[in-house]
Amino acid sequence: MADRRKVSCWASALAWTGAFQEAEKVLADLANRAEAIDDRLRIAKALSWMCFWGRYDVEPAVAYLLQVLGDPDIESGSARLVADIHQGLAGISLNIADPARALEQAQRAAAAQGLELGGSLAASVGGAALTYLGRCQEALDVVDEAISAATVASNTITAAELLFVRAAALSRLGLLEEAVQLLEWLRDVALTSSLQDATAIFGVLLGDVLLRQGRAASASRMLRDTCGLLSERDVLGYRPWALSGLARARALAGEEESAAAALDEARRSQPIGRHYDMSHYLAEIEVHVLAGRRHEALTAARAAVAWARGAGMPFDEAFALDAWVRLDPDESVAARLDELAVSSGALLLRALADHARALVDKQPQGLV
Repeated sequence: MADRRKVSCWASALAWTGAFQEAEKVLADLANRAEAIDDRLRIAKALSWMCFWGRYDVEPAVAYLLQVLGDPDIESGSARLVADIHQGLAGISLNIADPARALEQAQRAAAAQGLELGGSLAASVGGAALTYLGRCQEALDVVDEAISAATVASNTITAAELLFVRAAALSRLGLLEEAVQLLEWLRDVALTSSLQDATAIFGVLLGDVLLRQGRAASASRMLRDTCGLLSERDVLGYRPWALSGLARARALAGEEESAAAALDEARRSQPIGRHYDMSHYLAEIEVHVLAGRRHEALTAARAAVAWARGAGMPFDEAFALDAWVRLDPDESVAARLDELAVSSGALLLRALADHARALVDKQPQGLV
């Protein structure tokens, strides 16, 4: 047991220095010698984490987790560790823009613990998946239940994750000022506590919401500072998200060259497709519009709609449709926006749908 712990610690040390492949080899060797199912569960989780977050290699990261779930001894394993494996699968799915599968795995994680989603380890990833699926009120219900438990347990990291999800859900519902206030508070607390990672993570989402409010200058300042923090360390791979948001903010301010440079850097620094790819599409549209390339902007808008629809993310689809209809007031686009507004019940999507209808029908009063 002592030797296994030493090997595990050595693997962790290698991972934190960036030697992920060497750490993976150490853990893989340890996995071959592990006899207890709980040890195999722990090692599988660590191997998956190294594959995904260490080098963004999705296939083996998923395979390690699925393999251990198929272990003949899995039923005798710790319920919490089994839940951890499902939570790991949920996190990967969420991060590669597959929220439906992420929700399914989060629910399996909760079932492994014998709990509802809001009381389980997977509450934050489940809430995030619900948000991307357009089920924002359900997400808020899950988050509120989970925050109460996290507060009682003094689990500040979990509470912070849940509040991040809460802000994202509020933003998509159109409660933008409430989302901004929450994120500003979270970022201030993180900054005061010298928590660089948290400061940057909250800053990315805050910049995104400021853009949604139409506050391009404020968003640009926030995202510029956030990009600086993430250039030093980026634990979640959020720098491309911040860069694409910065590109969009600069394009809206008429800064074509710097906007294009930020967007190019965002693309070059992102190895796989992520859940925030709509930010790239919207930035690309604005850069093309600023440069007078209407056809290219329309092509990007149509690609954005196809991406969001394929991912099953209705709010993202609505944002892309809004960009499309501003370039080409098309009846079918306005009709689809109206469908999304009705099905979501969100104030923000209702505003986008009404704006699209006014554009298509050429109603000046409706535009006002």
